[in-house]
Amino acid sequence: MVAMTFVADRRGRVPFAFIGAVLLLTSSLYAASVAPPATTEPIVDEVGSDAQIEARLALDTAIRDADRAAAAEPVLEPSPRGLGRALPENDTFEHALELRIAGAAETALQEAEAGRAGVKATVSLPPVRDHESARAALERVSIEPVTADRYRVTIRDLRVTVTRHDRPIDRFRYNETITMELPSLSLHDRTSRYEERLNAGLAQPGLARDLTARLFPIVWARGYAQYGGAPIQNVLANRHVELMANDAAVAQQAAVFGQADPAGRRGVSVAAMDVATRDAFTGAEEMLKSQVSKPRGDQKGAGEVEGSPSVSLPSVVDNEQSVDANHTADEAFLDYVAGHDGPGLESTVDDVYRADVRVETRSRPIDTERVAAEPPPSNGTYLGRTLHTDEWLADGHWESGHGSTLRTYEGQVIEERRVTKWWVQNGSLALTEAVDHTTHAVELTLSCRYQPPGIAPDRPDDRCPFGAEVREQLAEDGSDRLLSGSALSNRAQAAVDGDGESGWEPIDLDPPETVRNRAQRETGELRRAVRDISVSVETRSVASSTNPARKLRKAIAARRGALLETPASYDSAADRAVAATRQTYLDRLTDRLGDRTPKVQQAQAAFSDQLQSHAIPSEPPERSTPTRAPYVAGVDTGPAYLSADPPSATDPSIDVRNVNLFTVPYGDAADAVTEQVEGVGSREVTLRTAAQTLAAVDSRDSVSGREVRALRREVEGSVASATARYRSVLEAELGSHEADRVVTTATNRYPDTASRALAITDGRLARAIGDSLPAGVPSHERDRLRVALRVAGTEIQSESEVQVSQDLVEEARVAVESGSNPVVSETAKAAGEKVGTAAWEKATDSSVTKLPAGLPLLPMPGSWYATANAWTVSVRGSYEQVSVRTRRAAPGSAENGTVKYVREDSPVRLDLDRDGHPDRLGSNRAIDFEAQTGVVIVVPPGKTGVGDRGGDAIEESPGW
Repeated sequence: MVAMTFVADRRGRVPFAFIGAVLLLTSSLYAASVAPPATTEPIVDEVGSDAQIEARLALDTAIRDADRAAAAEPVLEPSPRGLGRALPENDTFEHALELRIAGAAETALQEAEAGRAGVKATVSLPPVRDHESARAALERVSIEPVTADRYRVTIRDLRVTVTRHDRPIDRFRYNETITMELPSLSLHDRTSRYEERLNAGLAQPGLARDLTARLFPIVWARGYAQYGGAPIQNVLANRHVELMANDAAVAQQAAVFGQADPAGRRGVSVAAMDVATRDAFTGAEEMLKSQVSKPRGDQKGAGEVEGSPSVSLPSVVDNEQSVDANHTADEAFLDYVAGHDGPGLESTVDDVYRADVRVETRSRPIDTERVAAEPPPSNGTYLGRTLHTDEWLADGHWESGHGSTLRTYEGQVIEERRVTKWWVQNGSLALTEAVDHTTHAVELTLSCRYQPPGIAPDRPDDRCPFGAEVREQLAEDGSDRLLSGSALSNRAQAAVDGDGESGWEPIDLDPPETVRNRAQRETGELRRAVRDISVSVETRSVASSTNPARKLRKAIAARRGALLETPASYDSAADRAVAATRQTYLDRLTDRLGDRTPKVQQAQAAFSDQLQSHAIPSEPPERSTPTRAPYVAGVDTGPAYLSADPPSATDPSIDVRNVNLFTVPYGDAADAVTEQVEGVGSREVTLRTAAQTLAAVDSRDSVSGREVRALRREVEGSVASATARYRSVLEAELGSHEADRVVTTATNRYPDTASRALAITDGRLARAIGDSLPAGVPSHERDRLRVALRVAGTEIQSESEVQVSQDLVEEARVAVESGSNPVVSETAKAAGEKVGTAAWEKATDSSVTKLPAGLPLLPMPGSWYATANAWTVSVRGSYEQVSVRTRRAAPGSAENGTVKYVREDSPVRLDLDRDGHPDRLGSNRAIDFEAQTGVVIVVPPGKTGVGDRGGDAIEESPGW
């Protein structure tokens, strides 16, 4: 036995340190249990309450001081260094105010204390010394709005320390909430809204809208004066834009603040006098003055400008005319069938032919065979047992379904349950087994669910409204998706346990070709019904509210139910597909009517597209009105009036740019506009004009010569280009050989080049080709080809391949006029003199300045509707300083009891740690603005039209 010493023996030993800790804890618990609880002296509570009252008064003053400081130096952008790192980029001003409140509160609380009988209580906040403590301070201060101009300020974690003879006897924390006005927030909100209005687009109230409302009457007054013969070179000049932009900016002040800078109003009035003096026609001064300083109603341009009786403004022509949707209906139909510019007929039908499938399972046991286990071995010791279960699909077959059931699989699943028991007998391992075989009848149902795609009116449907062909396709695709391969066996086995079902799976189907053909055929019938609809419209400006396309849309909408003829219920998905294609086509047609009108409206529609592409409103919007609940006592802006041409390049200014869209004039005859609409190059005329001239030449046997032969060759080339286009329309369906035969046969009905060209321009050749289509073309495709030929015949006339040299037409006209009879002479004269010298949308040829300005518009072929013009206007500017003062007094504030909010470019610093070196908090920002708008005018036909004739389509201020 080995001897064991005390040092070596470590069994059962406990460290002395642990014993000491246990004794100390035990004694503390005992002392706490026997000692009575400390009593709170009434004086302690009273002094603490007094300190909180003092603290609340100090916090009230601190919040107001912080509010005034925040207004005087608003923080709009946080600094990336210093204290600014604590400020988030969103709502920077509000968070900067909270940080100011935290810092001011900490300072103010240093004087917040109360005491009596040797007991003193103080209230404090953690100091703010760096950006980390600033972030913590932001967590302690929050501001919530209560009413429009009152806020709830909550300061958290205020710390009260109660001492007796400088020895702490109590500490606690609390939160303080004060509800009060915060003028800085109210002024910041209003000033931010003012800035937003200065930069708002035309869709929102603001500078752009008010500038537009002011420019419309000026353009209409000066434009009509120019139309009447006044020597006006620029209808809209930058001096007008500068003046009205300043006045519109002043109007935003009144709309937001209820007040406007008086110096700004005076500046606008002085500038209006100066601009009126420069405008060289009687009544300019009164007209300009009527546009500034007060809201007015819309000025449409009819009658006389208010306050300007010396300037007579003729009314826009108000004759009525009939407008139909023929060309637009054809274009929309072709694009829909082809799938251009949006969903097509085929994709619409495809969207209808979709369904969801899923697998539903059922199971029931039908037979069980049991094989009992052998008796256990004698003298055996039971060790345990194991259980093994196996399943397999033994047999099954498919059955066709009906209704929402596509097909059903009926089969049997065998479930084998084997129980093995283990024994030990005389040192050897033995086992016994019991086996149960259960046969389950399982049923897997492939179900269909149809969910309407929302592109046709809702009507009752079967759950699976497809024909036999599509149902079989759906069953095959659904089986491949959910029951192919091992999925069948797995779902059948899972059914035994009440599982194996699937969620709904979408299946895209292939519609039968007969459905697509039927949909196209019945949509074509709807197109023909729409072509029979026409409306009467007054002849007026594209910028007016009476837009023919709009009236057509309204007329079609009124007849929508009768046009669509949607059945009360759908017998099949095919019925729904037809209804969907008709509705989608009608929707596409009505959408297109705004910018794609029939041939008789092409000029108006093209001009409307120009307005839309340049964001020019067609009518003047409503002007802003001053708010009726003013909160602001005064507004001061520096400078009060923004000049587009300041005395010094460093002076604040407003930059102005206006662009006249249609400065180059056009031909001086009735159907010149038609030719321009159909597409005319700078030295070319339309096929229509060339054909009219050639027809006049051919009517005179005595007229011949080089110029006539050259004209005939060029017209023949144009006819060849046009007939080639007709062939391309037919080739996909007929093949190139048959398409050539059909076009040639129809063209040969016209004996000469001139008659063929005229047949192209008036659509007779397209109709003749459509009538010559082979009998074997299906009816729905025959209808589509006829529509395509009509549309091609219209579109081809605006393409350069069929246009003819203006010089050749002029030379032929001279030859015809020499010694011709009056009828022939008039025909040739019309063909020559009515030719414009510039493209309708790309008029830039300065050699035609002697012709009228503006854009001719066409209500119907051969008739000049009106002349229009438009300007785009852009302004941008900046106020060096904007200051806004409250109307209500704030205790202890300067400026006669008001709070002043100032916006300017300047850094903002704050000395929160009181080390005498203010830290960069962020930046204030001056108010900058940009606005874009436009103006449109229409004058009656004839005379000189309307537009800028100074030679500069683009007028820019020096700062632009």
